[in-house]
Amino acid sequence: MSANVTVIGNLAGDPELRFTKEGKAVATFTVLTSTSKKTDSGWESTDVTAWRVSAWDKLGENVAESLTKGSPVVVYGKASWKEWENKEGNKGGAMQIQAYNVAVDLKRDPVSINKGSGSNRSKEVDPWATPAPSEEFPF
Repeated sequence: MSANVTVIGNLAGDPELRFTKEGKAVATFTVLTSTSKKTDSGWESTDVTAWRVSAWDKLGENVAESLTKGSPVVVYGKASWKEWENKEGNKGGAMQIQAYNVAVDLKRDPVSINKGSGSNRSKEVDPWATPAPSEEFPF
């Protein structure tokens, strides 16, 4: 059984980027979520949950290039329970998310975006300029 979920948390470590035999990129990473409560000595995190996330293709490449341990993120994707068994015969399971989208959580910190980078930005254009009749819209 699977369900679409949104998870807000921090990366537990740097994303790991790998490629399949067919050359498809996949980044895997763990997002930690928790509930916080106010105590006399400050804030205390409770109910910490680790979510294993995979991001495929260009999303995976962008995640691996852009995010590092501790990055505050919002992940939207399909969650499902994955069972496993190791070489010693020990069984276990974990919630896994196949990410449809990953974003930086701007509620916590600002980030800077390099608007001139990326493969789809070969030239800067003014999206509000009226194109000449022979031009196509830039988006």
